[in-house]
Amino acid sequence: MNKSGKELHSRRKSLRKVFLLLLASYISLLLVAMISSIIYYQRVESNMLDSAKRTSMTMLEQLKIDMDNKIEYVNKLSNSLVFNQKMDMLVRDNQTVYTYEDLMKDMMGFTKSDFIYDYYVYFANSDEIVTSTIKIDPKHFYDNVYNYEDVQYEKWYSMLHEYHFRKYMSATRLNAYGSQTQSVITFMQTIPIHRSSTMAQAIILIDESKIKAVIDKMNWASGAHIYVLNKDSETILTSKNAPVISDDIKHAMNTTSGVVDHEQNSENVIVSFQISDDTGWKYIMVTPKSKFFSQINRIKVNGYIILIICTLIGSVLAYIYTYKNYRPIKEISNIIGHEDNSNIQSNNEFEHIRSFIIQTLEKKKELKDIINVQAPIMRSSYFTKLMKGYPCSTGNEKDSLGFLGIELQSDGFMVIITEISDRCGFFKDHTEEEWMLGRFILMNVGEELFNNEYRCYFVEIDHCRVAFILNLQQDRDGINQKNEFEQIYTIYNEVIEKKWGLSITCGVSNQHTGMIQLRECYDEAMKALEYSTVKGKGGIIYFEELSRGDSYYYYPIDIEIQMINFLRSGDYENAIQMVDMIIEVNFKSRRISYETGKCLIIEMISTYMKVMNVILAKSGESTIPMDDMVKNVLGSSTIAEMSMKMKEIADSICKLVKKNQGTPGEKLVNEVIAYIRDNFSDNSLSLKSIAERFNITPQYVSTLFKKHTSENIKDFISQIRLEKAKEYLADSSLTTSQIAELLGYADEKGVIRLFKKCEGITPGSYRKSIGTE
Repeated sequence: MNKSGKELHSRRKSLRKVFLLLLASYISLLLVAMISSIIYYQRVESNMLDSAKRTSMTMLEQLKIDMDNKIEYVNKLSNSLVFNQKMDMLVRDNQTVYTYEDLMKDMMGFTKSDFIYDYYVYFANSDEIVTSTIKIDPKHFYDNVYNYEDVQYEKWYSMLHEYHFRKYMSATRLNAYGSQTQSVITFMQTIPIHRSSTMAQAIILIDESKIKAVIDKMNWASGAHIYVLNKDSETILTSKNAPVISDDIKHAMNTTSGVVDHEQNSENVIVSFQISDDTGWKYIMVTPKSKFFSQINRIKVNGYIILIICTLIGSVLAYIYTYKNYRPIKEISNIIGHEDNSNIQSNNEFEHIRSFIIQTLEKKKELKDIINVQAPIMRSSYFTKLMKGYPCSTGNEKDSLGFLGIELQSDGFMVIITEISDRCGFFKDHTEEEWMLGRFILMNVGEELFNNEYRCYFVEIDHCRVAFILNLQQDRDGINQKNEFEQIYTIYNEVIEKKWGLSITCGVSNQHTGMIQLRECYDEAMKALEYSTVKGKGGIIYFEELSRGDSYYYYPIDIEIQMINFLRSGDYENAIQMVDMIIEVNFKSRRISYETGKCLIIEMISTYMKVMNVILAKSGESTIPMDDMVKNVLGSSTIAEMSMKMKEIADSICKLVKKNQGTPGEKLVNEVIAYIRDNFSDNSLSLKSIAERFNITPQYVSTLFKKHTSENIKDFISQIRLEKAKEYLADSSLTTSQIAELLGYADEKGVIRLFKKCEGITPGSYRKSIGTE
């Protein structure tokens, strides 16, 4: 290997430092995640233990509430028996008012919850037991109704004579009716409550299965042993397979609730307990610690397994991502390495690339100096494309403009196109050198003057035209800008004409926003310049002078029809109101241009002529020439004078109508009446069809008819048809259906409705009244 090859190999070897740096970065991030996970798992273990304890207390609290509610119901049922005055009479063997049979009926009416299996009362004075269905002595009751598996009759009978105050016995198997078995909790309450004597006992049997179902669910959910103790710490209920609770645990409950660590049967347990304030019952949950920690340890083991797996996967991914992210750096470094960069000194890829970029920027600066020399040509080309409508967007306009040396002070632009006259004394032979010198003078003088108030850029259009692109000042009033522009132009024109002998014409566009509107500015300036062929060469022409006012007027066909109707009927008042409205809309509200206004006046006069030709043709007189009428109106100096002349013409037409027709509208109303009488049998006869027949609007003919007859057209048509119907009904040979057809109705229902509305009777009744049926 030669010396240059060894140097290249050594350089590539040193450049791999970036790969190691990236790999170390990823690995460090992975280690941070691993350490955080381990700390997190330690916290999770503690939180899970606390959560399990809180869950145990919550479950016990719910059990306590549920049991207290059930016990409260038992107490209410017991109180309804113990504190019953009628019961007191039976206890004292007074059955004159209240008997055992009455008690049995009352007991059947007591509300019994589903968790109360049954209840009965033992009376010591009569030595009898009363239930809701039977009255029986204790011996037969114990043998045939209810008896306990683990309690002999003698013991049970002695319990009936002992004093009990809300005594709950442990759950015991009960034989019912000799064939059924049921596990119950026995509640006993002595009657009366005071201890002087035991005269009766109220016994309530509670269905253990209804309560134990909840306890077994808690046992299944938590794996703990559940105990329910009465206020004397006697066990009432336990969960399935629960060992006998130790006395140490009973003595450890010195508060109303809590969680304590304890040892039971040589096993460490966690004891959670709740004590009811109402009943004094104790609800205990004994959970072996192995149950607590089994799930935690399982989660911890799974967590560490996942952590190891993630570490392995993370290490592989760290290497993959390092290689993936390093690859573009390596490729760039290799590309740079193929260039002639012998003077680049670097210890790693980043320094290698940095040195190359610095060299490139230095070369770019040299290239930019060369481009600056050509900037005017490129700038002119750029603006030419914009004005011609070619898109020049590069996605980064600011950089593009900076590259071309274009600095904008606002978004407002105007374009001025200056044209040199070929008849001025500056040109001798009209050579290209003379034209080039002329354009050079225009550009230099214009740039010097306009740059004082604007940012000015110029573009050569052709041999006799130069376009000046003016970037206007920010937030300047339009009127002030125009005044300043005219002052600058005055100086510009004097210098060009007096000093250099050039004669010029300028076309000026309107002000527009955004460089994209330079095409619009250019088109407007060209149109203004082209208008010089009409206005004459020399001076300055603004595009706004060409485009001042709207290019269309308001005179729709329905308005023209209304005007014709007013004139034909001789209605002068409505006619002049229509003239005022048209003038107001077009010349005041919309401000149409003068040329467009001329077209409007000509069309309005044409409307007048349409009416006058019909009137004069009927009268046999000659028509008035339209040219004279147009010249007379358009010769007005003001809009008010023009409006007055239009009203005078309308007045002349209305007077002519009155002269030929008499009262305004009278002839038209008579024609309408005659038409209705002739066409009453037409089923399509209506206000609309009449208006179409006479070529007038429905509103106008309705108003005119009402004015002259005091009746609307619809009622008049009905009246005519009613008159004809009465004539037809006098002919007994015609049926109602035939009469309906003759009147223009689709069926006889129309005739019936007509008579009921106008006469209040049916056609048949009318026939009877006139004696034709």
